[in-house]
Amino acid sequence: MHLASAAIRDRIAYCKAAREGLSMEEQKPVDPKALDEMQALFQEVFQDE
Repeated sequence: MHLASAAIRDRIAYCKAAREGLSMEEQKPVDPKALDEMQALFQEVFQDE
């Protein structure tokens, strides 16, 4: 079984985005660390390089 190597931390930005129905890219102001974490996870899951 392969586990994801992308680390997702507990960030306030995730709660705010979910509450507002927004993605990390749509949320203003953008939290660069949260955005980087989500992009890394997306790339790993979908093998997007």
